Amino acid sequence: MFSKIYPCSLESLEIFQGFTDFCRTFELYRGKTKLDEENEIVGEFKGFFRVYHLTDDNTNLPAIANQSTSFPSSQVEECLIRIYVIRAFDLQPKDSNGKSDPYIEIQLGKTKIDNRDERIPNTTDPIFGKFVKICFVIR
Repeated sequence: MFSKIYPCSLESLEIFQGFTDFCRTFELYRGKTKLDEENEIVGEFKGFFRVYHLTDDNTNLPAIANQSTSFPSSQVEECLIRIYVIRAFDLQPKDSNGKSDPYIEIQLGKTKIDNRDERIPNTTDPIFGKFVKICFVIR
């Protein structure tokens, strides 16, 4: 199977003639460190969120059939979050050589995933190709 990784977003490539995918782009902020500072945009997250209501009797149905079209109940719900981290572009250099040693760190509530031991040395454009699952309970 042939695959190609492009150096930029697909939307900006002329060969795709204005192609847009199903994902949305969300700005990422560093946050305020002082009261009078504004949030600084430090990157973008491109992804898609869907909420499915699954029970024991419908877990084998196709995903689209399980898509929730109404608000969830106020009961305690067990959730499974799947996160795909594909790659990053133009990360801020942290090393004296103008590069970084990026790694993935994800925190959701009290759950923290840190793959610092799998960092990618000397790059500001890492290709991670990682998949993470996090289970948690919403009250």
